[in-house]
Amino acid sequence: MTGTLYVVATPIGNLADASPRAIETLRAADLIACEDTRASRTLLARHGINARTVALHEHNERAATPKLIAALRDGKNVALVSDAGTPGLADPGAWLVAEAHRAGALISINHPFVLCGGCAWSYDAAARDFDAIEVWNGPWDFTDEPALKMWEKILQSGRRITAVASSDSHRPDTPIGEPATHVAAKVLSQAALLKAIREGHAFLTDGASRFVGFEAEVTTGKHRSRWSIGDEIRLNAPGTLRFFISTEGTRPDATVSLISNGQTIRSFPAKTNGEPQVVEIDCRHDSYFRLEVRDGKKAMLALTNPIYVKIGRQR
Repeated sequence: MTGTLYVVATPIGNLADASPRAIETLRAADLIACEDTRASRTLLARHGINARTVALHEHNERAATPKLIAALRDGKNVALVSDAGTPGLADPGAWLVAEAHRAGALISINHPFVLCGGCAWSYDAAARDFDAIEVWNGPWDFTDEPALKMWEKILQSGRRITAVASSDSHRPDTPIGEPATHVAAKVLSQAALLKAIREGHAFLTDGASRFVGFEAEVTTGKHRSRWSIGDEIRLNAPGTLRFFISTEGTRPDATVSLISNGQTIRSFPAKTNGEPQVVEIDCRHDSYFRLEVRDGKKAMLALTNPIYVKIGRQR
C-alpha cells in the first residue's frame, strides 16, 4: 500500500477554527471521503479545495471501503472527514481505518494536541488499534509534552505503541529531518521499515546528526545476550539488568534520563563522544525502560522507544 490515509479532524461549530495542518492535508488529498459531501463541501469551498469527494457514511461504509482501499493501493492519498470532529470515533470511518490496517497500512496518531479550536477528539480507546503515535512534530514545544505524556500513559497501561517524530512541513522554518525518526530495519524496504516501526525498533532525535545507543544485558547466566530498543527480555525470575547507554553529538548541558513505568530512575550528564555509560538496575517485575535526552532548558534532544522486560516462565 503506497498511498496514505489521513484521518482529519474538522471544527465543531465555527469553520474558521480548522487548523492550518488540517487544511493543508485536505489540499494534498487526491480523494476526500466524507460523512456528508454537502456539509464537507462548505468547508472545502471556504478554502478553495477542489479535490474529488465521495460519500462514506453509516449506510454505505462497508460497500464503499473496497474502492478506497484500491485507491490507496494505487498510491492515492485519501482524506477521511466527518461532519464535525474526528471521524472513526463517534462517526463513520472506523471500518475503513480497520480495513486499511488489515491491508498492511501503518496506523499512526499524528500531532494529537495540535491547536484546533472547536475540534473535540480523544484517542484513549482508539489507541488500542494504532501502531504509532507522533510524540514530536517540528521543534519541541508545548504541544509535544502532552503527546509524550499520552504515550507514557498508554505504555503504563500495558499497551505497546511506537513513538515517532517528524518534521512539520507546514512550518517553513522547519527543515525536513528535524526531528528525525531513526529506524533499525533488517533490510532497506518499505515492508521491513514498517515492520521495524510497529515493533518499536526506533529512536528519535532533533536532527539526523545525533545518535543514541541503548542496549541491555542480563548479569546472570553464561551467555550475555544483548537486547536493543524495541526488544523484549524474558526472565525466569527477577534479576539485575545492565544497560549500555551512549550518545553522540549532544550539547554540553544535556542530561540523560532512564525512565521506567513512568518514573525517572537514573539521571546523569550525557557524553558527546559515544563512550558507553553503564547503569545496573534490579528488575523485580514486568517493566519497560526508555531514555530521554534533554538540554539545560528541558527541550528534548533525543528519546528512545522502550526495551521491555517480562518476568516469569512462559507457558
